[in-house]
Amino acid sequence: DGMLGLRCFILLIIVSCFTYVSDGLIRRCYVCRSRGPLGDCGDPFNDTLAKVSLGVQLDPCSSGWCGKIISDDNGLNEVDPPTERMCLQRPPDDNENRCANTLFNRKRVYMCFCFGDLCNACNLATVNIFILILATSFHLFL
Repeated sequence: DGMLGLRCFILLIIVSCFTYVSDGLIRRCYVCRSRGPLGDCGDPFNDTLAKVSLGVQLDPCSSGWCGKIISDDNGLNEVDPPTERMCLQRPPDDNENRCANTLFNRKRVYMCFCFGDLCNACNLATVNIFILILATSFHLFL
């Protein structure tokens, strides 16, 4: 009876994980712009507050690729530089997640590309806890 209960529990976790993953097939990006400390789009970005902010949209993104651009319009290394988050029309040529200093529309910017649901909230890739649980379950019990 104990093994049957454990197997049912594992099956429940696996089904929950697949349900969660399938819901994530429609990828969204944060879409917003901020100049200075008054906007909700700059860093540090609070994704919990952003979900209820009128100035931040959670738009579906057909490419699945999101971006973030931090401008240094005047070269003064501002404390709260202009920041824009968006859906990319198409992926980068090499399909790689990355951040780098570059020129965009003849301006120095720090630009990030990422693939995933609401991935343009921050610079770092985050681990999906449900995928981690699923992988651990398979490893331990199969």
